[in-house]
Amino acid sequence: MKFTGKILYVLSKPASEKLKSELSSIVDELNKTVLVKGVGKPEYGAKIVRYAIADSNILVFNVVSGRRVKIHDAALRARKKLAEVLGKKYRIGIRNIILEDVVIELEGEHKVSLKVPYVKNVEVSNGRTLIYLSTLEESDIKKPIVDRLIKLLYEKEQRLLWGGKAEHWYLVKESGVKRKIPPFKDDPNKILEEIGWIKRFSIGQWIYTPPFTYLLSMVKNIFLNEVLKPLGFREATFPKMYPLEVGLRTGHLRGTINSMLFASLPVSYDIAEFEELIDYMYVTNKAPAEEVGKYVKPPSYFLCFAQCEPFYQFFSKEILSEESLPIKWFDQAGPSFRWEAGGIYGV
Repeated sequence: MKFTGKILYVLSKPASEKLKSELSSIVDELNKTVLVKGVGKPEYGAKIVRYAIADSNILVFNVVSGRRVKIHDAALRARKKLAEVLGKKYRIGIRNIILEDVVIELEGEHKVSLKVPYVKNVEVSNGRTLIYLSTLEESDIKKPIVDRLIKLLYEKEQRLLWGGKAEHWYLVKESGVKRKIPPFKDDPNKILEEIGWIKRFSIGQWIYTPPFTYLLSMVKNIFLNEVLKPLGFREATFPKMYPLEVGLRTGHLRGTINSMLFASLPVSYDIAEFEELIDYMYVTNKAPAEEVGKYVKPPSYFLCFAQCEPFYQFFSKEILSEESLPIKWFDQAGPSFRWEAGGIYGV
């Protein structure tokens, strides 16, 4: 990940002749100190490659930067040092920071939506992706949304670098235990369906008959009694349908939005507003999805394959003492809701 662009510092008054003559040494000092501080390798930091004074009161720095000191970080780092030098030596303040013509270069070819805030244009060619940002002012630079945008782009780059490779691991050590050949190699799902112990209900959903439910209960009880309870875990009951904002905080919506189901509220609790739809279904004995969709609000809940979101939400904004940690709870109140690329196979 590389950045190029212009950093403009709007001064409180025109630059003096003394400042103009000494600007070169100020830039050299910035390049040697604050723009590379703590980055390890110089290419990870930032560097002012050209500079000028525009309209008598605007310092213009052309900057290239790496992933450790991103261009907006460089702007804020340099501002702090500049404000100190300009104020003390030249009696000049800094009124605003503007970033112009910022281009973020990524390795690989990526899809980046133009709906993402601050993204003005995207060019993809020859194994590179160039993201052109709109003009940013100091108030924009300080918002966390800019950091989140850059983090998003960095994660896209990393996923492409690792994705598609056959393996991402290497063997460190292997025990001397010989692997036993499993005595049963048939497909259990097929057999369970054939003997009538399970029956497909919907995508990723099954009805378990009493014999299979009993078998699962035995396995579950062994796990509870031999693992969870000896380790000190206690049972809790969590909801299975979560508000969107909870999934946003836990990261599930950003990371696995394609592997969950969504739920919507009705447009009204007044049954009279549904009369037309009810009459249609009564006569046709059909429930057309598009028509039903007109009577529900946009999704406000999701049903996730994970069950940890309510646990996070329960302790949100809570302060816990060290003595109370770790919290050992488990939930077995019903199944999770799975989608996983169109529906999982079997149980």
